Amino acid sequence: MKRLFFMEKDIKIWKGEIESIATEIAFYQRVLNSYLKKKDTKCVKKQIFFLEKCVSISIDNQNYLGSLNTLVNKVVQLKECDDMQCEMYFLDKHAEFKRNIETYFSDYREFKKEIFVCLNEWVEEYV
Repeated sequence: MKRLFFMEKDIKIWKGEIESIATEIAFYQRVLNSYLKKKDTKCVKKQIFFLEKCVSISIDNQNYLGSLNTLVNKVVQLKECDDMQCEMYFLDKHAEFKRNIETYFSDYREFKKEIFVCLNEWVEEYV
């Protein structure tokens, strides 16, 4: 079934994205914490904002990873469908999840742009 192949491919790509985000967030947190240790009061509010955002993204990331594991189970159930109504149910769930996770990825890319701008400014100050 062609649809099943694309669903499995989507899941594999999404898991890779989730893993990359987790690695990036851990890095951002280490960098932000190192700047906080310098006690530069000019940037503390931004640093704390980004650290809180990192925690929030990390939680969302874990939730999406759990949802992806659930989705894998649904793909297995889809393989067992013997009528169109059953198949459409799982395809609709997949499409809904796809919209949600791609919005999450888009929001994360915007966050990444923001943090890069700030980190770049901070690096210039300390170099």
